[in-house]
Amino acid sequence: MEQLCRLADYLAYIGRTPRDVASHRSIRSALSDLSDGKANLVYHHIAEVRGVITNLIQNAALEAWESDDCVPLLYAPSGVVYLARTGAYQVPAVAPIGDAVVERIRKIGRTMLTNNLTGFGRDGKGLKHAAYYELFFDDIDMVTVGFHATTKIIHPNKEPGGKTMGQVDALDGSRFPRSLMDDVRVDQLAEWCYLAEKSTRDLPGGETVPQFLLGKLELADLLGDFLAVPRDTRAGGVGYQWYFAAGHYLQRNPGFDPQAWQERIRNLAVALAEYLRKIRQSDSSTQANSSDDGFGDLRRYVSEVLTFGPIGVDSDRRNGSAPFEAEFGRYSAAKKRGKEAMCSLCSSPYTVR
Repeated sequence: MEQLCRLADYLAYIGRTPRDVASHRSIRSALSDLSDGKANLVYHHIAEVRGVITNLIQNAALEAWESDDCVPLLYAPSGVVYLARTGAYQVPAVAPIGDAVVERIRKIGRTMLTNNLTGFGRDGKGLKHAAYYELFFDDIDMVTVGFHATTKIIHPNKEPGGKTMGQVDALDGSRFPRSLMDDVRVDQLAEWCYLAEKSTRDLPGGETVPQFLLGKLELADLLGDFLAVPRDTRAGGVGYQWYFAAGHYLQRNPGFDPQAWQERIRNLAVALAEYLRKIRQSDSSTQANSSDDGFGDLRRYVSEVLTFGPIGVDSDRRNGSAPFEAEFGRYSAAKKRGKEAMCSLCSSPYTVR
């Protein structure tokens, strides 16, 4: 009991960080005496405490090391001390933890953007989204995200934009059902189809998306007229061919109420995403590459600030100033460039689009 109380006092009053606790000679000696050499203390330590990003690194490191042979004992803002069975634990590699942090951030970002659709807008050329969506969603994901944006931005109470279809007369003599164009349902279907076509154009099978969608809409007989509508830059980038298809679909299915219409578009989005995923799975040339996903700086940051120990404690202490020196250099260089907003994570200037 005396040894246990002594160890508890040591843990409470000696060592200000997980690294100090796990490597302190008195604490290690007391634990060795108490456990007959069968247990020791190990840690993960984060060199910088920066709020949300530190919490994500903390959770990823904890998940990587926690096991029956390595149990979390003390928690601190900069890391965790574990009670480990001597010789039975293995120190995790840092690189997979960096990948786990990226995936956690992408998951949180996907949830927030899907719910809020921040960065989506609509102008005379259709629906647009901010470039940062590419960090959190792949092109196939954007098919379903685009559906949510379409029904939020072009809601049933929105004024229809079909009145502008009179401009089609200047393009060609295609058979547009003009009496049905002034309907928000046409806008919803046309602009989602156009966004889906643009988002998937460069994917394997992307060139077949128009035929796939027309087939699902039971408009395959209009493919020739659809393709005849010019994709002319003078038209302002509007997907008139999809207004043509949407108008005919409404003409053939006038009984859909707004809710049923949106459900039809949702089913189209799900079907198109599944269709493209099957093609991608069968295409051996399509391989995911995590090195160019936009999160390389974050992975490098995790590798710089996260350490495990007490293996190589002396080396870690000797090199402890390196991350600070690198960070200070980046910060100073960014300040010299002028009054720009700087990221608190990497000290680089940034803009929000």
